[in-house]
Amino acid sequence: KIEDQGTIFFDSANGPWASTTFPLPCVSRSGRWLCAFRGAPRKVPSAAQSALLTWSDDGGATWREPFAPFTPPAIDGRPGSFRFAGLTRLHEGRLLAAINWVDQSQPERPYFNEDTEGLLDTRVFLSISDDDGATWSTPELAALSPFDVPTPLTGAVVRFPDDELACQIELNKHYDDTTPWHHASVVLFSTDGGKTWPRHSVVTQDPSNRVFYWDQRLSLLPDGRLMDVFWTYDREAADYLNIHSCY
Repeated sequence: KIEDQGTIFFDSANGPWASTTFPLPCVSRSGRWLCAFRGAPRKVPSAAQSALLTWSDDGGATWREPFAPFTPPAIDGRPGSFRFAGLTRLHEGRLLAAINWVDQSQPERPYFNEDTEGLLDTRVFLSISDDDGATWSTPELAALSPFDVPTPLTGAVVRFPDDELACQIELNKHYDDTTPWHHASVVLFSTDGGKTWPRHSVVTQDPSNRVFYWDQRLSLLPDGRLMDVFWTYDREAADYLNIHSCY
């Protein structure tokens, strides 16, 4: 049953945020509805993209003008942009933002290298808000060892009832790497609020390298299990399959 519906944000075709994707909603302890999403003038190129945030204090009837609360830092002198963010409500009323960072040291390069199947360097940053999303801490790079490859974020961090956190990423390869791409969906776990992520689980990786289970979307079920769903691609047949899931 659909109780109501509306529009969170819509820009004109020539507006600065004409392309809006990856909407990730969150409800704060106070009842504020927040939604983070990617905004850009067009789908590509990625240099002008930003991780935007908006919220509603009246149950979704009206939304504040989107703004970009996160300033992307450089990594090893390389500038970057924030592609999108996912928000998580923490137990003490805080909000955690996991933010997808993309290397923009060569902004003319497309995000995905069709010749090598490599990706621009992609990392995960974390930021905290203690005031319902109005202000945020300086984003800090998440230490996702041992993965020293582009690690795109695929959704918001999931919080368990005992406050353990789960961060969902996928493994790609460096932009100019000509070796075969062995894709994997991975979940990392933190018990110290995201300062360290010492434990991880490789959720999917086809040994034959034929099927890619990518763009995972992780959800915590009422019984404590995690459900993961995947956009699924058969490389040999060059065909998209039905959405798959695992637990």
